Amino acid sequence: MDDDWWCIYLWRSISICIYGQKEEMKKFLVTFVLSDNGKYYHDDHVGLDIYAENMDDLAMNLDNDIDMPDESISDRIIRTVEENIGGLQFDTYTPIAIGEYNEDGQAMIVWEDAEYRFDNESTH
Repeated sequence: MDDDWWCIYLWRSISICIYGQKEEMKKFLVTFVLSDNGKYYHDDHVGLDIYAENMDDLAMNLDNDIDMPDESISDRIIRTVEENIGGLQFDTYTPIAIGEYNEDGQAMIVWEDAEYRFDNESTH
């Protein structure tokens, strides 16, 4: 086997595995809550569109901070906060809801962190 061919094959395999092909993947809306020193910013959520084959693949991407070839999930969250909230200091982000886009382009909730919702919902 030719060394150049092997490198091209390996790169293509890795890039497909890591980055995926959007046309074959589902689009999810992942909503994150930000926190700093253990204090949640309940009013400041960040939503990101993330492509994955299924929920298991999405969970793996979230655990490994993998999203796009040039920008990780954490980098996208930092950029989004800087562009839209500006100056907000946070040290942690946690997914609290996941929506899967349907054929009409609407994100339907498929997972929600019930513990976060229960502990932080207002009953007044």
